[in-house]
Amino acid sequence: GVEVSVSPSSAVTLLAGQTASFIATVSGAGNNVLNWTNPTQGSFQSSTTQSGAANVYTAPSSISNNADVN
Repeated sequence: GVEVSVSPSSAVTLLAGQTASFIATVSGAGNNVLNWTNPTQGSFQSSTTQSGAANVYTAPSSISNNADVN
């Protein structure tokens, strides 16, 4: 089967405008390209990455309430 793991695997806390790097690794698939969908708040630097490559998430510049991004 296909397996995908994401690092870091635990929650990341960011303040407005801060960034965090995420790495997703896929195994068991013929295609090693990962598609990243932007959440309702903030955005990823790239919409696609190769397995094992980092993608940077940027929190929105203004946050009125705590928000979880899944």
